[in-house]
Amino acid sequence: MRRTLMIAPLIVAAVLGLEAFGNDHTASGSASSAAAHFPLTITNCGRKVTFKKRPKRVLTIGPEAPTLLAAAGAANKIVARNFEFGSPLGQYAKQLKKVKQLSPDKELSKEEILAQNPDLVMEAALSIPIPDLNTAGINVIVTPGRCKPRTSQSFPGIFSAIKLYGRLFGTEKAANTAVTGLHKRVRAVQNRFKKKSAGKTAAALIFSTAGPVGSYGKLGTVHNQIGALGLRNVFADQRKAFFEVNSEALLKSDPDVLILLSQKRGETKAQIKSKLLSRPELRELKAIKNNRIIVLFYSETAGSPVAVEGLETMAKQLAVFLR
Repeated sequence: MRRTLMIAPLIVAAVLGLEAFGNDHTASGSASSAAAHFPLTITNCGRKVTFKKRPKRVLTIGPEAPTLLAAAGAANKIVARNFEFGSPLGQYAKQLKKVKQLSPDKELSKEEILAQNPDLVMEAALSIPIPDLNTAGINVIVTPGRCKPRTSQSFPGIFSAIKLYGRLFGTEKAANTAVTGLHKRVRAVQNRFKKKSAGKTAAALIFSTAGPVGSYGKLGTVHNQIGALGLRNVFADQRKAFFEVNSEALLKSDPDVLILLSQKRGETKAQIKSKLLSRPELRELKAIKNNRIIVLFYSETAGSPVAVEGLETMAKQLAVFLR
């Protein structure tokens, strides 16, 4: 049976809060070489996933998988996309435009998955037990950032996943070229801000108009984006990707910059900012008083190459604040 998810921005962050990259994906045997040979076994979230041959029909679930595959040069292997919540796909949108979208915010039943005839499901939000798909001859890879236990995330983790997918799909050259370019872009931001932002702090928030406020600790991708900008995450002591924070703790930390996130489909950045400004208990924050507010969509801080674009968006807005 299909389940419709009624998701407020805060709940989305709790459900889709990013997880570890570090040990999500490792490859054994021939996969450690530049070119993969089959059969190929990948360790994914502690599971051994063996591919007898290259996947040809991929169903992606969640906003990260399609852009990871596009960066790896394998967008043409995706037969359908699902459960992306209308997330912006950044520079990869054009490559993915022609790929069939099933539903932006509804999970698929096993029957609906089988109807796509995939040989691989790359998922971030799958409620169906993985063995149920394995028995149907379908391999499942959990995308980077969705495994447990959680560990610190990083841009190198995203880049490693892209390279691994390049080996899996035989698109190593495209994957390596993409990673080289993405790495240079991250390094350019780091070099630009490592001195300019010294001593300044930031916090990433996601919330509804009246509900509790959510923030991100040291395990979120946005934590690493904050660090790349030379800022210090005021909640870096929280060994979590996502957690609820009360107004008192936020006022006490009083960050110089606020980063607002949303994953509510159809919501504009102006609407996201208006939610913050409508909260009277937060008006004393110096970031609000000084209008040092950066607004992003959640996918711009998710575990995919779109996070590099998100970093650059942050950098443009931060540069204005630091003039």
